[in-house]
Amino acid sequence: MSVYLKTDPSSEKTPFPILNTILIERNLFVDNPGAIAYACSAGNVVIRDNVVRNPTPRAVNFPYRGSIGTAYATGVDVVNNVFWASPSMPRPGLFDDVETTTGVHFEGNALKKP
Repeated sequence: MSVYLKTDPSSEKTPFPILNTILIERNLFVDNPGAIAYACSAGNVVIRDNVVRNPTPRAVNFPYRGSIGTAYATGVDVVNNVFWASPSMPRPGLFDDVETTTGVHFEGNALKKP
């Protein structure tokens, strides 16, 4: 979830939560190539009770593969998700742009081994 400002495409972002009140809940994410979610120019985002599994290697296993990213966001709750450990998912969890994002809660998440 992200926005384009002025032109499409645009790398310009806004801290104003254009995308608001979003729930991503009880999903199974398997073998996704990159992040499972990217909250940008967003507010009141809840990502909870999901399962992430990336057992299959790809040509490039990005460091954020299977993770959640935030930038220019406010009020992002990432809670009670399960990340299954895999060499194909090098750093599961949260990639948070601390300079542009506020109010992130990352709690109750688990990294499990197969």
